[in-house]
Amino acid sequence: MNKPRLKLRYKELVRAGRLEEAQIVLQKVWNYDGDSPVEKPELKKPKVKKKEESLKDLQKIKGIGKKTLLDLERLYTSLKDLKKDLDKDKVPLRDDVVNKLKKYFRRR
Repeated sequence: MNKPRLKLRYKELVRAGRLEEAQIVLQKVWNYDGDSPVEKPELKKPKVKKKEESLKDLQKIKGIGKKTLLDLERLYTSLKDLKKDLDKDKVPLRDDVVNKLKKYFRRR
């Protein structure tokens, strides 16, 4: 990396709020002599948070449409409650819908 690229990298890191990495790059800019290769600082991968599921996610199951989803939303406040009732076989819906829901939750 040449000196202008190092400076640009420094600015990008400062804007992103990654000050520790920016400080390392800044040290390399100050000590840059043009002959020695400059190492890239090791970048930490951001941790990906798991997306929370909601009852609306169930609509992507084939055979569960808007009306069934509305019924589920009236009956249950969360997926946790729905899963409990599915395990106990106490879901007041048609058998084919219950079977689809069970199959969906078994895969997860």
